Amino acid sequence: MSTQTNWYVVTGTLHSGKTPLINYLSFLGYRTFPEIARLVIDLDMSRGKTIDEIRQDEFLFQQRINKLKIDKESSMDPIQPIFLDRGIPDDIAYCRLRGDSSPYLTEVARQRIYKQVFILDPLPFKKDYARTEDEQTARRIDWLIRDAYGTLGYLYIPVPIMPLDERAKFILDSAGI
Repeated sequence: MSTQTNWYVVTGTLHSGKTPLINYLSFLGYRTFPEIARLVIDLDMSRGKTIDEIRQDEFLFQQRINKLKIDKESSMDPIQPIFLDRGIPDDIAYCRLRGDSSPYLTEVARQRIYKQVFILDPLPFKKDYARTEDEQTARRIDWLIRDAYGTLGYLYIPVPIMPLDERAKFILDSAGI
């Protein structure tokens, strides 16, 4: 049985502006939850690990992210409006990137239904400390994310490139908030 949530997913490929947008929505007073992968990377780096050490075994890294995200979503109130930086279908996309069909994640993703999904159009690509992917992989991730949500039946709303405050207004207006 699926549970309808009051959660809004803000997602997109690498460097699409998710984190600044989530931070801005939080600044405006909305409940938000940051990207789990970035939290894990930042925590491990604060303990002295390098990005190469953290991402050494991509399968184990992704499993760790999946478990943390599933645990967090399981503990959240489905009635409480919240903006999530990525949802479970993003994990499906990352598993597919490495050739894993992820039937378990697909089943988990069907247990909770997000109120709305917003997929940000990508900004010009640039590397950062937390990512090991190149521009071609980022394009593939964009396609895989859109496919994962679409396959699960979401009619996601693409969010075009525009200034941060205009992207936030676009999302809030589209969400009817």
